[in-house]
Amino acid sequence: MKFFSDQARNGLLLAGLAGLSALSAAGDDRTCNLPAQIYGAEYRISTTVQGGAEKTQPQTETLRLLRSASRVMHIHPQSRTADMWELNARGTVHFSRFYDAEQRGIEFYQAAAEPASQFDWEQVWQLAPEAVRTDNPPQRIEQQSGCARVENYHYEKDGLEYELDWLSEQQLVLAMVMTRDGQRVSWALERVVEQADTLPREYQRRAAYITIDFADLGDQESDPFFRSMKHSHGTGHP
Repeated sequence: MKFFSDQARNGLLLAGLAGLSALSAAGDDRTCNLPAQIYGAEYRISTTVQGGAEKTQPQTETLRLLRSASRVMHIHPQSRTADMWELNARGTVHFSRFYDAEQRGIEFYQAAAEPASQFDWEQVWQLAPEAVRTDNPPQRIEQQSGCARVENYHYEKDGLEYELDWLSEQQLVLAMVMTRDGQRVSWALERVVEQADTLPREYQRRAAYITIDFADLGDQESDPFFRSMKHSHGTGHP
């Protein structure tokens, strides 16, 4: 179960996100009356484990996705953290993690210590890599009158079974499920973000945090938070 809970928290499901067949239930109107421009979305993520005859109670958390042409932020309310990827003029991606309770931030610069720093832009911006749809034709396409087009994909990758419901015009995940060995993570779109200023406001609030480079954690003995992060990451001067 730890495999999935860590991935949900850090966004590591992005490498091949998959989803529920959300439109199979009559009356699902999440695909209707969507705004012309979407600046993000909020997802409910539930993790369950089936072991023999026993099944754990779902562990549920929330992920807020905010995006613009050059920035993406994933906000995790339960852990009070926010991950941000910035696309620069050279086409490379700069990753930072913000800790809201402590008003601190760490810039990772593709550091191996934080796998999320190595995600590419496509993965973080739309959650499901383009290769999912390039390599796997949709199982079906559904569209209610006056509602958005939804493409359903079912595939396997690295021993995991995926299913994805994809809003193709909005480039947004509608719902997804990933399963392996009785472990199941499901994502469900709760609402979309219509206000263009939402990401700038969230970014500006965190711009005031004390932020350092991950490589400099070893020099921060005077700051209790950074000192604790140095030890948790096993980083510092020998």
